[in-house]
Amino acid sequence: MKIALNWLRDYISLDGVELENMLEKLSDSGLEVEGVEKYQNYEGGFEGLFVGEVISCVKHPNADKLKITNVEIGANSKLQIICGADNVRLGQKVVVATVGTKLFPFKKEPFTIRKSKIRGEISEGMLCAEDEIGLSENHRGIIELDNQTKIGMPLSELFENYDDTVFEIGITPNRADAISHYGVARDLKALFHKPICFPKNDEWKPEFKSQIQIDLQDQQGCPRYSGIEIRNVRIEESSKWMQNRLKSIGLSPINNVVDITNYVMHSIGQPLHAFDVDRVSGKKIIVRNAKENEQITTLDGQNRKLKSHHLAICDREKPMAIAGVFGGQNSGVNPKTSSIFIESAFFNASKIRKSAKENGLNTDASFRYERGTDPNITTRALQMAVQLLQKSQPEISYSHLLDIYPQPIMPRKVELKPSKLNRIAGIEIAKTKAISILHHLEMKVEEKEKDQLIVEIPPYRVDVTRDIDLIEEILRIFGFNNVPIPSKSLQSIGNFSNSLANDLKEKVSNCLNDLGFHELITNSMENEHFYDKSEKENLVRMLNPLSKNTSIMRMTLLHSALHCVAYNKNRQENNLKFFEFGKIYWQEKGKFHERNQLIVLCTGTEYPRQWKKGSQKIDAYFLAGILKTLNQKIGLRMDEDRLLREVKKVDPKFLKMHEIKDEIFYAEINWEEWVEKSKNAKIKIQKVSKFPKVNRDLALVVDDQCSYFELKKAAEKLLPKTLTNVTLFDVYRGNSLPNDKHSLGLSFTFHEAKKTMEEKEIEEIMESLIKMYEDKFGAEIRI
Repeated sequence: MKIALNWLRDYISLDGVELENMLEKLSDSGLEVEGVEKYQNYEGGFEGLFVGEVISCVKHPNADKLKITNVEIGANSKLQIICGADNVRLGQKVVVATVGTKLFPFKKEPFTIRKSKIRGEISEGMLCAEDEIGLSENHRGIIELDNQTKIGMPLSELFENYDDTVFEIGITPNRADAISHYGVARDLKALFHKPICFPKNDEWKPEFKSQIQIDLQDQQGCPRYSGIEIRNVRIEESSKWMQNRLKSIGLSPINNVVDITNYVMHSIGQPLHAFDVDRVSGKKIIVRNAKENEQITTLDGQNRKLKSHHLAICDREKPMAIAGVFGGQNSGVNPKTSSIFIESAFFNASKIRKSAKENGLNTDASFRYERGTDPNITTRALQMAVQLLQKSQPEISYSHLLDIYPQPIMPRKVELKPSKLNRIAGIEIAKTKAISILHHLEMKVEEKEKDQLIVEIPPYRVDVTRDIDLIEEILRIFGFNNVPIPSKSLQSIGNFSNSLANDLKEKVSNCLNDLGFHELITNSMENEHFYDKSEKENLVRMLNPLSKNTSIMRMTLLHSALHCVAYNKNRQENNLKFFEFGKIYWQEKGKFHERNQLIVLCTGTEYPRQWKKGSQKIDAYFLAGILKTLNQKIGLRMDEDRLLREVKKVDPKFLKMHEIKDEIFYAEINWEEWVEKSKNAKIKIQKVSKFPKVNRDLALVVDDQCSYFELKKAAEKLLPKTLTNVTLFDVYRGNSLPNDKHSLGLSFTFHEAKKTMEEKEIEEIMESLIKMYEDKFGAEIRI
């Protein structure tokens, strides 16, 4: 959720509060700030752009379509500028970009104006078209300004600039109360003891009684339904200030009515929806459950079949909206609309959640209704919307408020013992301090006894239902960072044995970290489109998924890891080494299974580019070497051939799904199997021998099908006592060899623990090796 600082200041005074301190306190209190950015309605703020007048305009001597202009941009300040626009002429007031100015074109990459020579003539700037400075996509010619415009005026004075600071908050599902600018202001009030101001209602003068009738048939699904009728409305662009505010948080302005409903929702958290009164059949709005397979065409043009448990807003003939989720095409506001009915309702959160998920919709309105809105602001939101519309269209008239609220939702009361607060906090927090924090969070507190507080929770705090929730509220405002760390360790709540699996996991994690790998922790739920038809019958599906992207439990760790790779590559991080411990899930014959896995994944180059060493691309052998190191670390002895078979290259179809172009190698390991094998693994420790090792090399010409691993195993079998290592140092294919042959260069290491090996002994060993290779593999010795 994006919050604009200028917008936020409408509801709270932040004088004396530094931005950095404010954002830090918000994050510490649970509203984590994930990013901060500067917003400008015109990128670059038109810096370096001025009003100029063309004082001469002649044809370029060396180009038919170019003209040489002299442009005055102030007293004694004239520039020669080459221009190719058809509409440039003498006496014209124009927009001039001076040398060094950075331009931000409409939907194109920015560029900087430089002094240059064009067909032999000097050009000291640029005469600009609208698209070249980001005003619009118009490129029909250079901008022609009014003749009365003052020469030399900065363009930023001619076009109203709007600057703001926008920060993004990662809203957790429990903080429904904070999904608005006013909601964030409430937390800041508690954190900084600053006064807040709910949008004020100006003088309220309803002029008629609406003809619209409300029939609230499902009071459980919709405990409160409010609305108002407004006449003499013109559908047009909203005011620039409102457009700027909506754009600053990433919304595209549509028209004045829709923009106002969005503005109110992002201001105070109450979703609104506008209907065209002339399209409401029978002038009656019915809030009811849909009929099974009843159809509605929503605003996105999709025809949707509703289920009998979906809540719908209907007229006498048809559904007009999926309640709290999406409006219908047949009742929405259009350019000819002159009378509107604005809905402001409080819906049952679980009912809206089902409607949204089962229809595959995720709207700003459903996002709020699914988490819980404030039942007490439905009418105040309507008044705010009316007054916003009145500012640009004072001729509108509006009805008395319609408000159906059969059973008002009362505040909850929760008992809190200060002694429990202090026990959970680990420190003593004064009762007066705790009460003050709760008051600032708009919770009324009544002291019953010395160790008993009765706290009244406002209905909009759907997440506070128990005393432990109140303790969390007090601590997050008090500041978890203000709770001191004791000098002596606290006793653990439970006893946890250092199991082999945990020890092993820590050992492998540390080893991978040392080798340059970063650990991932990803979501166990993902989208089923990653799996083909043959796998889908084994998927474990979520009964009530939050979205399509979390509809099933993963059967592999690969796709969540690829998502992290794509995220990093989109931010120019191309050399990536990741690992993750996690569970996978599947079902077979009605039984559900889960298993611990380890995935190790890498792409890019082995090491960063440097002057002394070239960049070696990661391949399967690199990852096999990593696996070998892990095996050695935990005492397992798996041969290299098997480890190499563990390594896989990511299927191109999966790369395409994640929009990745580079090769990626990975190994997904049955971690439980590794743990089981490591139980019997023993790491042998021996003294360093005082006798030297001996190295000898052989180049063998063998069939293409013959691998290094086969040659290595044969040598180890022949010389189990003296041969300690075999490595491959060269592979050759070329004109000097037949097409079905290749040459493998092997290096052998020999060692005797109790003596120095003699040359004659080594020669005999090499002869036996050569004979074995000739007899068994038909090898030829390459000199």
